[in-house]
Amino acid sequence: MKYSIRTANREDIPSLITVFQAAVRSTAGRGYTPEQTEAWAARGTSARFLELFGSGMAFFTAEAASGCIGFAAVSSAGFLHSLFVGPELQRKGVARALLDSAVLFAQEHGADHMGAEVSVAALPFFRGAGFALLREQTVCLNGIALTNYRMRLQL
Repeated sequence: MKYSIRTANREDIPSLITVFQAAVRSTAGRGYTPEQTEAWAARGTSARFLELFGSGMAFFTAEAASGCIGFAAVSSAGFLHSLFVGPELQRKGVARALLDSAVLFAQEHGADHMGAEVSVAALPFFRGAGFALLREQTVCLNGIALTNYRMRLQL
């Protein structure tokens, strides 16, 4: 599949939400109950994305002829806030390309490591990308507890 990576902007928010919710409700939601998955998917709102854009996060989107197929959000300090790819495009290199863009951005801004909080389903991907597992943790989304993992990549 042919796609390109570009910097995303606020006009991309509807497409980012679509990818986020599709990914959470399918592949990213594996390992969670339906109630946990829906609590997570409910975070994908325009208001939340506007808040993230306003926080100074850099967003990168993977674009194909069909539109947005994935995205990543990273802070200049090296915290990877988001990395989601449409469910039909898993294991096609899109997530790795987005991660590479996020790593480059963090390095260009002086970060010496990248941190992330990753889902149960994403743990193998991040381990394969060289991230070290720091700890398992419980987070609360809309009053629902979910397990995820703090990870770190030395840059």
